[in-house]
Amino acid sequence: MVNSTLKTDKELITLCAQKIVDLKSDYYYELYDKQSVYQKKMLKALVISGENVFSSSYTKQFRLTAASTTQKALAGLIESGIVEKTEGRYFIGDPFFKRFIAHYA
Repeated sequence: MVNSTLKTDKELITLCAQKIVDLKSDYYYELYDKQSVYQKKMLKALVISGENVFSSSYTKQFRLTAASTTQKALAGLIESGIVEKTEGRYFIGDPFFKRFIAHYA
């Protein structure tokens, strides 16, 4: 009984999160479209991982270019409040925007 309740709770949370993304999708499309091509590429990469973003393996995995370009893109995303940095790790501050990017971008 506990497992079915727990499963239902997870399903409900997932459904609610998707509803929020759907309700805010116009805003998210506009926000995403305002970013440069490279910033969009960074956002897609950050959905998967925000650690070691300047490493050669990260650069290869996400087909990024020079570290200076990545640094400039991240600086712009941080300045606009879309990305945050904590203890050397970068992440998308709005979990619903992250979900939007994962599903629609």
